[in-house]
Amino acid sequence: EFGSDEGTTPQDLEKAINENTAAVHFYMVEPEDDPNALTLEETIRIAHQNELPVLVDAASLIYPLDLFGKYVKMGADFQCIAAKYMGASQSTGLALGTEDMIRKISKQSFVGYEGRRVRGIGRPHKVDRQEMVGVVAAVRNWMTINHEERLIEIETRSQKVIDILSNTPAVTSGMINNIIGHQPFGVELRIDEEKAGMTLQEIVDTLKEGDPPIWTRAREGDDYIAIHMFGLKVGEEELVAERIRDLFS
Repeated sequence: EFGSDEGTTPQDLEKAINENTAAVHFYMVEPEDDPNALTLEETIRIAHQNELPVLVDAASLIYPLDLFGKYVKMGADFQCIAAKYMGASQSTGLALGTEDMIRKISKQSFVGYEGRRVRGIGRPHKVDRQEMVGVVAAVRNWMTINHEERLIEIETRSQKVIDILSNTPAVTSGMINNIIGHQPFGVELRIDEEKAGMTLQEIVDTLKEGDPPIWTRAREGDDYIAIHMFGLKVGEEELVAERIRDLFS
């Protein structure tokens, strides 16, 4: 890591690079809206000047589809995408990159281990052939489904949560207007803790202890709970909303 809470400068990255540096990892957020963060373009420039590859962590950036390969086209050596967000297993992902970098990565794979006898790192974490088939099927599906219909469905389900909680004392709910990545739309819940008689964390804990348990979280520094449709089966969003409503009835 380099930089500070106030921001990151080119000098911070240059000072962080030493003889033990193997690569530069860049965590991508779309849209890039932090003026105090070092841009990807500047990161690539500095890393390549020092003959270091740049890895872009774009795990959740699976939509819009033009995000696939975008950062490699910008000059990064490879970008990683989590296949689980497209319906493949939790353990799988994609690496998109230059021919040279993908060849190097492949030496660490299951195929490299079994076929080439390259004893790479992380043997217990190899992706097996069955998981590879799952990734191929998930990506094919993701690239061909009607995303407009997908987004309309998720927005409609999010609105159901807002409607159910509309007259709930101490709760203000609003739509999260985002379609980028794996969690489009969703609902942001803000709680008047004085009216509720509970803190945000106490609400999270109470939901978790119910039947069935509902797992939410209050991130440090946040004053809201976010509910997303990702991970919920159709209809479960109503159960979640009703449980929250019942806390204050």
